[in-house]
Amino acid sequence: MLKTQQKQQEILVSIYWDLQNVFLNQELVNLLLAFVKSQGQIVDKKVYYNSLVLHQAAEKKNLQNLGFSCIDVPCVLKNSADNQIKSDLIDDVHKHQSPNIVILVSGDGDFANSVSVLRQLGKKVIVRGDS
Repeated sequence: MLKTQQKQQEILVSIYWDLQNVFLNQELVNLLLAFVKSQGQIVDKKVYYNSLVLHQAAEKKNLQNLGFSCIDVPCVLKNSADNQIKSDLIDDVHKHQSPNIVILVSGDGDFANSVSVLRQLGKKVIVRGDS
């Protein structure tokens, strides 16, 4: 049991959540966080939102209370949050504490190339989309 705990602690996990595409209620957020914790040690929890959209701005405080870094992308251009996530993914996989597992919460297919690159770099990628 101790070896399993040590192994999980060595596995670094980051979550990138596009709130503009996937809205989760409190119960689903709790389940998501429990799943992420079961995968290893969480090094980053980032949620991307648009403060110009009222329901997204209202969620910011709740998500911050859950330990998420809330990244405001107040742009009306299509894919603005997606582009920010892709940029952060590239930056984060080159950091000292690069995640072994990347959990991507998004409801669109704009990340196919990013997922492919991450997997080529040896990262496990888990995608949770909106149904």
